Amino acid sequence: MNDNLEMKGACGHCGGHIVFPAEMQGQMAGCPHCERATMLKPMRARPAQPVSKKAAAASVSCPQCRKPMGVEDVICVACGFRMPSPIPWLRVAVVAVMVLELGYLALRWTGLDSTTRAALAGKLGIRTAAVVSTGGPTVVVPKDSNQTVNAAPPQPVEPAGPDQGTLTLAGTPALKEDGDFHYIQGTVKNNSKRDVFYEVKVKFRLMDKNGAALGEVQDYAPFIEPGKSWDFRVLVVDIDATKYEFIEPIGGRR
Repeated sequence: MNDNLEMKGACGHCGGHIVFPAEMQGQMAGCPHCERATMLKPMRARPAQPVSKKAAAASVSCPQCRKPMGVEDVICVACGFRMPSPIPWLRVAVVAVMVLELGYLALRWTGLDSTTRAALAGKLGIRTAAVVSTGGPTVVVPKDSNQTVNAAPPQPVEPAGPDQGTLTLAGTPALKEDGDFHYIQGTVKNNSKRDVFYEVKVKFRLMDKNGAALGEVQDYAPFIEPGKSWDFRVLVVDIDATKYEFIEPIGGRR
């Protein structure tokens, strides 16, 4: 036995800690704290408290120093390690799907021909009247082919320069029916022998059966060479448009 072995106890009166030699166990001695006589006996070790499942789930270990951390802690107070943020995969997947769908719709829209786009826009109510260019001038067409179409007579552009060339409508634009759609078709001619007309435009005003204006439509050609003609064709989407009139003059510059 080791006679120098020390034991730890507590005063039976004040509870103060007392350190005493092991051979004095069971003897009476004065407490150094309250000076009252108390029996020297070792303190019993407290049983370890089991860690509850809830407490264990509420803590994690730092990946760097292995010190315990709370599950909601961002920085380890022991070593300063910053916990990586979890990647919101669900949100990333939703955004990626939306981007792909928008790209697909954009590709489908740009792949449609101008007539189909104009018809679809009219059905969706995006615009009242559509302007459709088929490589030539655009013309406003009444929806109901049984209605009388009133068109103003062709008006020439004022001559400019010694060539005296003008842009004119070759005849009166006529209403044409193509399946479920109606068009106004006509021709613009460059009467000049040497001048090219650029940014050529023709405009028409749409009206209902009572003569009320419904809006204007136009078609555009980048240029018309000397002595050449431009055939225009305009889709009428507004079902209330039964008449149209030419808005003079024909636009264009040399």
